[in-house]
Amino acid sequence: NQDICWSWTPKCGNYAYLEFFDFDVLGRDAYVTINPPINGKSKFYGNEFNPANLPPKTIGFPADTAVMICFKSGKIVNGHKGFSARIIDKPNSDWIHSPNYENVEADYYNCSDTPPKHGYGKGIDHCDVRSPSSKGQTINMHFCRFDIHSPLEGDFLTIHPNPTGIPKYFGDSLEAAEAPPQWTEYP
Repeated sequence: NQDICWSWTPKCGNYAYLEFFDFDVLGRDAYVTINPPINGKSKFYGNEFNPANLPPKTIGFPADTAVMICFKSGKIVNGHKGFSARIIDKPNSDWIHSPNYENVEADYYNCSDTPPKHGYGKGIDHCDVRSPSSKGQTINMHFCRFDIHSPLEGDFLTIHPNPTGIPKYFGDSLEAAEAPPQWTEYP
């Protein structure tokens, strides 16, 4: 029966980056909570055989935002091993991107640059979380490029809150029927 929390506050001008290496949290009343929430969800549990409620493998949180991770295990865990993860600081950027765009940290990066030479790799499960820096401000989401294959291959993008109601975005360009809008503003 464990009940423990860890908190991480990034250095000024940085964001917390959380990476899970192993996740095997199942059993009666066993779970991990993450705050701030990811896609509106804070409670996670499961393993490779029960993946429906697993957290993303990597998470980039809003800049200058403290992160709290809590582990709760009930009285019965049936040999499940828990989780291992690492949380580090990364320099803040207004840009989010797939992992094949290497180190996009400077805000001078623009849409006219050529796309990367290779596509994204296998098994990516990443989430970026953003929030306005102060009350009354908005977040603007602008897609420069979009080339995510098919949900039949397991490739898709989700956005929360969802600007269109399409549950999974995919397609070979921003003109594809299932692509996200090029521009969205969140109050």
